[in-house]
Amino acid sequence: MAVLIVDRSDTDGAYTTIQAAINAAQAGDTISVVAGTYNEALIIDKALTIQGANVGISGTGARGAETTLDWSAGNIVTVNTTAPVSFNGLRFVADK
Repeated sequence: MAVLIVDRSDTDGAYTTIQAAINAAQAGDTISVVAGTYNEALIIDKALTIQGANVGISGTGARGAETTLDWSAGNIVTVNTTAPVSFNGLRFVADK
């Protein structure tokens, strides 16, 4: 299982979008998303773990810079699999 890095600033060969990392990932991989705002709607079709900058910290805990998923229409995440998909350390914001 691999860890794929997402960084909008494209440092060190990281993916610049979460969806690009999802598309490249194999089932069971982890996608680690650095802090920042990502304006994307995601489609997931395999078992994945997607972690943000605040992985392991509850929503009421002392959090640092956020990994934020922001969208304006439709679904933020569409899961087309019965395999496990988990999110940890991300913030979801509807810009409606």
